[in-house]
Amino acid sequence: MDKHIIKINSIEDYPKAAREFIDNMGDGHIFAFYGKMGAGKTTLVNLIMRMYDIIQRKKAREELTEEEIRFLIAGYTAGDIPDYQMSAFAMAVYFNGMTPA
Repeated sequence: MDKHIIKINSIEDYPKAAREFIDNMGDGHIFAFYGKMGAGKTTLVNLIMRMYDIIQRKKAREELTEEEIRFLIAGYTAGDIPDYQMSAFAMAVYFNGMTPA
C-alpha cells in the first residue's frame, strides 16, 4: 500500500498538491493532507474529486448537466481548475463529443 503525505499551507500549494494527488490516484494509495486550519485542504480535495468525476463521466460518454458545465466554466475562469484538468476534460470531449445543453 502506497502512502502519500501532502502538506498544504495556502492556495499557492494547490497546483503541486493536486498534481501529486491526481498522478498517484488508484487502488492501494492512501493520502493524508495536512497544514494549518483554513489552508484549503478540504476545498482542494473536493475540487479535485468533483473534476475527476466530471472527466470520468465525459470519458464514459455520459451527458453533463448544466450545473456541471457551469462549474467547469466558473472554476476555470476563476483559476480554481488547473489547465491540466481542463485539458483532460477537453480531450474527453474531443474523443466523445459534447451534447448541446
